[in-house]
Amino acid sequence: FYQAAMAQWTSQTLEVLFLWIARAGVLVLVYCGLQLLNLDQFFDDLHKPGGSKDLLVGTMGNPSHLGAYLACLLPLVLVRTGLRWKVIALFLVGLVTYMLMLDRTLGGTVATIGALAWCCWHWARRWFWWFLGAVGVIGFIAFTRTDILNNHGRFAAWTAFYDIFQKQPITGFGPVFIME
Repeated sequence: FYQAAMAQWTSQTLEVLFLWIARAGVLVLVYCGLQLLNLDQFFDDLHKPGGSKDLLVGTMGNPSHLGAYLACLLPLVLVRTGLRWKVIALFLVGLVTYMLMLDRTLGGTVATIGALAWCCWHWARRWFWWFLGAVGVIGFIAFTRTDILNNHGRFAAWTAFYDIFQKQPITGFGPVFIME
């Protein structure tokens, strides 16, 4: 695949490819809109009592994966011209922001910061350092108050795995040790 892409693709090929990826992303946005309106047929337990605690999971069933995917779509949509793409970009930024506030997805947060940093660096370089400063302040607050992040017990697990690594760095204790 790599050799074929390097030998055959041109800048026009990439432009068409990125356009179709952005169009496919619009379909995911429509599906997310259906989930927000409680019209989803596949993940219909999202809004039921005792159902999933995540309100928006996209086609993948995971809010972290959806947040990262939508954040990766940001540059592909923001680079498009025309009123229609600007409206789509506004909806995409709003949906990613909604997911970060409501679902608190760590993957989506990191991907959004990366996508917006790339956009700032290439399109509004004078805002790049302000953006990094704001990300630094917000990141410091988020990591000092771990209740802000939806970690699903990850920080406790990572701490335990680090302790295990310090005791047995080469061989560890085996997979059964974690279950005990």
